[in-house]
Amino acid sequence: MSLLTKILLIVINTVVASIVILYLVSRFTLLDGYQKIEHNDARTNILRVVNTFHDQSRNIIPTARAYAVWDDMYQFVEEPKQAFLDSLGLTPSLYATQKVNLIAILDVDYRPAFLGMYDIQTPKPIEIPPDLLAYLKTDSPLLKLSRDHAEKTGVILLEGRPMFVVSLGSLRTDFSGDPRGAVILGRFLDEKVVANLAEAMQFPVFAYRLDDSKMPRDVHQAHLELRSSSAAPSISIKNLNEEFIAGYTYIRTLENQPAFIIKAVLPRHIYAQGLTSLRYFSAMAAIAGLGFIILTTFLLRWLVLAPLTTLSRQISWIRVSGDQSQRLCVRGRDELASLGIIINQMLEALETASAEKYRTLVENINDVVFALDIKGCFSYISPVIEHLIAYTDAEMVGQPFAKFIHPDDLSGLISNLERTLAGTSQPFEFRMVAKDKAILHARIHGRPLSERGETVGIAGVMMDITERKRAEEALKHSEATLRSLFSAVPVGLVTLQDRVLRSVNERFCEIVGHSRAELVGHGSRQFYETDEEYQRVGHAVYDPLWDAGFSHVETRFRRADGTWRDVSLHTAPLQPDDRTAGAATAVQDITEQKRTEAALRASEERLRDIANNVPGTVYQFYARPTGELGFYYISERADELFGIDHRLEDAFARFAAQVAPEDRESFLASIRQAVATTSPWDFEGRLIKSTGAVIWFKGVSSPTQRAQELVFTGIILDITDRKRVETELRQHRERLEELVTERTAELQRANAELRQQHRIAQMVTEALQRANAELRQAMEQLVQAEKLAALGHLVAGVAHELNTPLGNARTVAGALGEDLRAFATAVGSGALRRSQVDAFLSRGREAVDLLERNTARAADLIAHFKQVAVDQSSVRRRRFDLRQTVEELLVTLRPQFKRTAHRIALDIPPGLELDSYPGPLEQVIANLTGNSLVHGFARVEAGCIRIEAAPLNAGHIRLRYGDDGSGIPDAIRHRIFDPFFTTHLGSGGSGLGLYIVYNLVTGVLGGTIQVDSSPGHGATFSLVLPTVAPVPATPDSRRA
Repeated sequence: MSLLTKILLIVINTVVASIVILYLVSRFTLLDGYQKIEHNDARTNILRVVNTFHDQSRNIIPTARAYAVWDDMYQFVEEPKQAFLDSLGLTPSLYATQKVNLIAILDVDYRPAFLGMYDIQTPKPIEIPPDLLAYLKTDSPLLKLSRDHAEKTGVILLEGRPMFVVSLGSLRTDFSGDPRGAVILGRFLDEKVVANLAEAMQFPVFAYRLDDSKMPRDVHQAHLELRSSSAAPSISIKNLNEEFIAGYTYIRTLENQPAFIIKAVLPRHIYAQGLTSLRYFSAMAAIAGLGFIILTTFLLRWLVLAPLTTLSRQISWIRVSGDQSQRLCVRGRDELASLGIIINQMLEALETASAEKYRTLVENINDVVFALDIKGCFSYISPVIEHLIAYTDAEMVGQPFAKFIHPDDLSGLISNLERTLAGTSQPFEFRMVAKDKAILHARIHGRPLSERGETVGIAGVMMDITERKRAEEALKHSEATLRSLFSAVPVGLVTLQDRVLRSVNERFCEIVGHSRAELVGHGSRQFYETDEEYQRVGHAVYDPLWDAGFSHVETRFRRADGTWRDVSLHTAPLQPDDRTAGAATAVQDITEQKRTEAALRASEERLRDIANNVPGTVYQFYARPTGELGFYYISERADELFGIDHRLEDAFARFAAQVAPEDRESFLASIRQAVATTSPWDFEGRLIKSTGAVIWFKGVSSPTQRAQELVFTGIILDITDRKRVETELRQHRERLEELVTERTAELQRANAELRQQHRIAQMVTEALQRANAELRQAMEQLVQAEKLAALGHLVAGVAHELNTPLGNARTVAGALGEDLRAFATAVGSGALRRSQVDAFLSRGREAVDLLERNTARAADLIAHFKQVAVDQSSVRRRRFDLRQTVEELLVTLRPQFKRTAHRIALDIPPGLELDSYPGPLEQVIANLTGNSLVHGFARVEAGCIRIEAAPLNAGHIRLRYGDDGSGIPDAIRHRIFDPFFTTHLGSGGSGLGLYIVYNLVTGVLGGTIQVDSSPGHGATFSLVLPTVAPVPATPDSRRA
């Protein structure tokens, strides 16, 4: 480690330690202040959350005022009447519209004249909690109303659930009179209220009941702190992490008790700003420390290290040049100057002592040591020069060096010596001319020769490299020859050392798809699929390489484009006695060869399978000019079918010996005939198996001429069954001829009788066709009547639904008219006050809002009715969304479910479209719904109808209708689709409901319907419908 490095380490460690200490002190002081500011900001925001909650909850106050400040209501609480309640239309939809869960109207004695609670989302009725009844007593804080304080708002707890309520005493429309009774509206705290609160605050807000067992841990800890806190308002602040901070507080009830806990999550912008300021401060401190380090380093280098470095360089130059006559340049009077004087004294002593030793050494080495003066003449040359060029040292001293240099190398040598004198010495090779004119190759390396600091010549060493030059020329020729062979061979060649590519030829680059630059110097692992394959090939190549002198293995290489090539690797060592020299590998692309071999194996396997699985024996036999016959091939089934061993030795002779003696001569004659005429061979005969059984066989083959022989390829079939069938058929044919004669006479007699019966059948058929036409006409009239009856039920239901919004609209319009007349009277009398204008405008806006909602509801019902009515009264084809169509139908069917606890569960995914007939489909669902209400739910108080749909395949959907009613008895389930079949005959049932369903589904809708039911477990109807309904048949096509 250098002196400068050591000093820098000391300085850097000191500066870094100072910066770290400064950073830690600043962090604990600066960030504490930022954190206090952040906590104050969090407290402000949590109070804003509380205020915003109360502001949003008061949105129900205008609705409560609309009911409470009303002459009709003022009279109702004095004398409650059911007709007034009916006119208000206090239905579940009204609760959802006004976004309230509780509506209570108390008479003058604070007794409930109306009390109802509904879930806004379902909407389902909610059982009245006992806690609520306690709030409706005369001493309740909700009912402490007076002329000056006719309105109370706040939070109450109903069975642990927080609810914001508003209680108003009933007043006349002109706000006159004392408060009577009370109108109370309330809404539970739910997820939507919290979501609206978070949206208004622009940061996450959460609410938790105090009895919530799943309350997060941080909220539970805050709850404990708030409960024990005496501050007002009690607020808890907690750091969640580096990015967020949370504030917690109670929302209190009318009795000032905790109702629920609010949690607000805020981003830690202030804390982040503190961290940023701290980072900037740390960065400035680091920059200052870096500046101090740089300044300290500069002063050290200038005052101490620079003189020391100069002294070191002078000593190194003297050591490298070997000129002990040179001396150090000493300046100043400090310790470094004293050291330079001592070194100069040592150099003088060494120069005197080593001069004689150097001369002895120079004259006894094999290389030539020389010295040139400044003019380029030899001032000294060692005596060994005489053995090289036959000149003695005495003959060369004083002579210019150019006299002994080959003319072609003289200019280059002069330039080299000039560079040496300039201090840039480099070795140089040249040719010398000997005394006998022979050429000698030499290599020179010189350095400037100095005395007393002045260059006086060049000293150097000259080596004889003649033999090396000859070897280099031979090596170049050998390398050129090897390079030509390396590039020309048609296989990939590569040399490797430690499995790293050292050289590759073009063919190898083509095989792997990489350029030479991408391969040389890189490992061969890139070509292998897995590490296991890389290791396997390594062992297969290198384990036997040094003992056997070669190795061979096949593998697969990955190309640059990601494809794979099968390759064969043949490897040999570059130097058998030196394992570090590496190896040479010949890489042959055998991909096509592998494919051909695989295809050949597959072809052979297919042919073998065919030969072994055909219903016979495949064979190939030869016929030579000498008359010799024999098998080239016979399939393995020969033994199974004919009892013939499929081995080729004497197989043909053994087969001929098994031919039945009476057929053997004709068998051989047929073969000789086929050979003589070079025509296909075809023969049928009998064969005696080794078991003694006799079978019939048929041999067929086609000839092929090959050199000096004829080869027949064909198949031998077992036709024993065919022969047996032929014999039986011949016997049956003879028997049939006899039977035909006997039957002909009988048929002639029966024919006369049949003609008579045919005339009778024609008469019966005509009578049945007339009866069938009359029956079909009657059924069509009944079906049409059933459709019109369903449409009538639909109209009645829609009229009932329209009654509520239109009644509400009429009531609000009446109240608005009275307000308008009172306002006109005040204007006419000139006694109009600003408070009256404000009250009139407020009530007018509320009335307009109620009118708009009720008239919009009525318009939606009429639109749904028009769509369903048009669809059910006509078979009109259009593209429609299945879920939307069913929902619109259910709106019109809703009156049938009034005064019942039955419900419908709909599970149809949106976006499921059909190109079909919505009218018939709605008729089907309406009939099934009526069937459930009349039959399925006859003895069920609260039944459920499920309507589900899902895509079945690319062109169909499955629509499933089911109920949990009484089910269909097994005895009548197969008759439910029959016309006029009903279990309520005489009770208004026509027996055509399910018959119409079946005809519509299988007819105009083009689908199928199935029923699954068992007594006591409801009924399920499964409809499979095409997404595109079939085109209906025209009258002409029906007649055809």
